Amino acid sequence: MRTMGEQGHVGPVVIQPRSIAAAWRAKHSRGAAARYCAGATLLRLSWEEGERAPDYLIDLRQLPELQGLAWDGAACTIGAGLTLAECLRDGELSRRLPALAAAMRGVAAAGVRTLATIGGNAAGGGDLLIPLLACDAELLYYDGGEQAEALPATRAADRLGGAGGAALLCGLRVPLAALGTDRSGPLGSLWYGTDAEDARCAGARAGENTEVASAAARTGPEAAATAAATAAAVAASGLAGAADGGRGFDRYAKLGRREAFAPAQVAVALNGRLTRDGTLRELRIAAGGAGGVPQRMTEAERLARGERCDEALLRRIGEAVAEACALPDDPFAGAGYKRRAAASLVVSELWEEVCACW
Repeated sequence: MRTMGEQGHVGPVVIQPRSIAAAWRAKHSRGAAARYCAGATLLRLSWEEGERAPDYLIDLRQLPELQGLAWDGAACTIGAGLTLAECLRDGELSRRLPALAAAMRGVAAAGVRTLATIGGNAAGGGDLLIPLLACDAELLYYDGGEQAEALPATRAADRLGGAGGAALLCGLRVPLAALGTDRSGPLGSLWYGTDAEDARCAGARAGENTEVASAAARTGPEAAATAAATAAAVAASGLAGAADGGRGFDRYAKLGRREAFAPAQVAVALNGRLTRDGTLRELRIAAGGAGGVPQRMTEAERLARGERCDEALLRRIGEAVAEACALPDDPFAGAGYKRRAAASLVVSELWEEVCACW
């Protein structure tokens, strides 16, 4: 099928395969002249920015293998063809994967989220790859073999980064073991902020101080009252013993020029375990933003693991994030500003978790 473009030009040939293998063969035989397509929101954005449309579009919308969302006790598996709106309608995902849900809510507007797919965003290096990196997710891809193979999100760019590559992202698997304490208990909304926290995370933070250690000093009566209420609820519930091994946290924060219709200038995700005395049993940090490749902050993770999270440690973590974060200059913000902003967001999110332990 060949379509007519807005200016009367003949558009790309649309190929509609009936299986993942057929889609892969269509891409493999045409190389960079063909692009996989489902919601096409990312492609549309690139065309509006002047990128030439491909000769062929391989339509993935009708492939049932790319649909579905399942919880099997060990992991959550999400089909790459699910739209962000479909994912967010699953209450279990919003409750048990709050950072990923917050990142989804921060993508464009509601109408766009009904078209945009989780696979398209992740394969394109979008904001969703950041929380996926932080929770050690795996990307399931098909590359011509007998079945899909799992690739750690930390290596996803190696296989899925080029327009000429034929590897097809089929789904994502998030291991629940990486998410710490089970979120199904009665304190899920206290220990893992849901709607209120997601709304806060999705908003732009342009007015926030970007000094590396500034967040570490942000305390006051309101924070103390919230922490006291949380501690009382934990004690009353009988779940306080979980603090010995640390309770899990899963957080996402985004800084952008506006809330929607633009990639985050800087976004971070944190996942780990924190004990009641503020010791970080585990910590995974990912950062990214417009124009850059999302990456894990491995040096900051190494510094933090097993250490008590005080102001000195927060400062060292912030410095390590600022040193490692590789985000390019753009017309709206310099690379130095982005590095400091990423560090500030990480420190702020960690400090809020520490306050909740007091």
